[in-house]
Amino acid sequence: MKSKLETQLDKEFEQMNVKPWVYHVTDLDMFNGVTIVSPNKQDAGAIEDVVHTIDGFCQHPESVSPATEMREELNDRGFVGVAICDYRDTFSRKRGRIIAKGRLLKQLKKK
Repeated sequence: MKSKLETQLDKEFEQMNVKPWVYHVTDLDMFNGVTIVSPNKQDAGAIEDVVHTIDGFCQHPESVSPATEMREELNDRGFVGVAICDYRDTFSRKRGRIIAKGRLLKQLKKK
């Protein structure tokens, strides 16, 4: 069941004629999960490959904040609707969707 906040986000997307696509990637080394919301359909396998690749180099000692590095790398690849679940937290698809949708909506409104 969708929360009031998610329903409100979906209404705003609908007003903008955007149908967001949600992708969840789990089974990562540094994170319990990454949720990506895109304004258009993507290849889910390609998204998973990109996230796993970034996860691999976020483990290097020079990586100050793995989550920040993950978000920056995904932003560089055009994914702005991103929510990252730390390895110490419990992964929630619902919470990830809400955060990622909010971030995507914020970027779309800037345009």
